[in-house]
Amino acid sequence: MAARTPTVVGEPLWLTVVAWTVLPVAGAGLGWLVKVAGVWAAELPWAPYQEIVDVVVQLVPEPWLTLVMCVVGGLAGLVGAFLLRRAGLSVTLDGDVVLLRRAAFTQEVPRADVASVFWEEGHLVLLRPGGGEVAREPWDLSVGPMTEAFRRHGYTWLESDPHRADFREWTPGEPELDAPVNAVLRARQIVREKVGDGDAVRELRDELAKLGVVVRDAEKAQFWRRIP
Repeated sequence: MAARTPTVVGEPLWLTVVAWTVLPVAGAGLGWLVKVAGVWAAELPWAPYQEIVDVVVQLVPEPWLTLVMCVVGGLAGLVGAFLLRRAGLSVTLDGDVVLLRRAAFTQEVPRADVASVFWEEGHLVLLRPGGGEVAREPWDLSVGPMTEAFRRHGYTWLESDPHRADFREWTPGEPELDAPVNAVLRARQIVREKVGDGDAVRELRDELAKLGVVVRDAEKAQFWRRIP
């Protein structure tokens, strides 16, 4: 029987604490180091930008210069922690819905659309009945809590992709694929090379699913299979 209490699986508490403490402290330390290295380098006769450093030192005397650089570095660390936290995947299992969240991306998947779930090569994958993929999202943290949560809610968790042997590496103009499919795969390859993974790549993956093709990535290569 599926559990009724909603379950949220995301980054562990210790990672959140580390992000919000270590990164700001490291940023402040880096700011201090930049200040020390900059002042020291400016004293070398061949160092560039000596005039700029001299002006900065005159405008912001010690100890304010050190304080300002540490504050700037700490703020940079806070921004880094925010971006890191925002990029993490959060999965909520609530009744008959699987809710996936990452930054501005949100996907709500009805339970009826999920036949099975598995983790593969850093990705959480939700399979539709019939073999299509309803979601494939990066998940680089421990798989144990995710496995336990899905099983507790009555989902079928697989140890591996049952269709893995069906994937083939895509090459431009693949003769076994129709022209529209090759065109989308080509566009997806270009987008991945330019901006990496993101919403545009996800949208092209969804477009391929409408054309009856599932795609997965391995470094710079794309692998495809037909939906049975």
